[in-house]
Amino acid sequence: MDTNITRDNRDKRDKNETSDNQSLGSNDSQATVGGEQGDTGESGISGMLSRAVQAIASRCDGASERDGKGFNLLDAPLGNSLALLSPEQWTPRQSAAAYKMLRKYRSQLAAAGIRYEDIPAPLLQVAPKAPPLPPVTFYPDGAEMIELSLAYNLEMVTCLKASVPQSARWFDPIAKRWRIYLDMASIEGLTRFADEFGVILPEQILSLMVNRLTEYTAALAARAEKPPVTDKGSKRSKRGTATGAARRQHGIEIASKLIGDVTGTDIM
Repeated sequence: MDTNITRDNRDKRDKNETSDNQSLGSNDSQATVGGEQGDTGESGISGMLSRAVQAIASRCDGASERDGKGFNLLDAPLGNSLALLSPEQWTPRQSAAAYKMLRKYRSQLAAAGIRYEDIPAPLLQVAPKAPPLPPVTFYPDGAEMIELSLAYNLEMVTCLKASVPQSARWFDPIAKRWRIYLDMASIEGLTRFADEFGVILPEQILSLMVNRLTEYTAALAARAEKPPVTDKGSKRSKRGTATGAARRQHGIEIASKLIGDVTGTDIM
């Protein structure tokens, strides 16, 4: 009799343990799925921003044409460089800048199935006791070049590389300075870099920038006034001529806007 009772109790205990394990496994599965669906953390926000930036970058041709596709000339360096990085590599400032930048591309995002309003705004968290940023010193180098001295800071160097095209910058390991060729893209990038970190550009450097932009604008205007040369055997079409004129006019507008940004005046 006692043996039967012991056996019955053991069977009941085994059934209860099996039931409890099944219930626990079900709860674990539900908890995992719920955690994935409810991911509203910083990584989830960065992922949505990254997908939106990549959607615009996939349509971008480097702003070589004014076709309403991809990033415009001012946003292309930042947008295309961020599209090549994983969300985990973005800095908080870059996330905030990307979110603000994407407001101008609502229609393109909608065409890609992304609503700008559905992208959560990233929180720009600043450390309460962040170490001070290293000073930045500029040196003129002729009429077309400047040099930039900066003690190594990962965030500032990353921003400088993302803002100034690689073809217009290189690092001198002996002098430990960045050498930057002043063209329209690099001037725009330097202006954005200075705004990002509160760097004050010296008057001499600002004057060089304005002179370069003025030369660029004058050269484009002169080319726009010069009639196109066509030969009987030329394959250049009227459409190609119109496209070239539109590009030059667009370049003039961008250069003029940059002069206003550099000098702090609105000349448009």
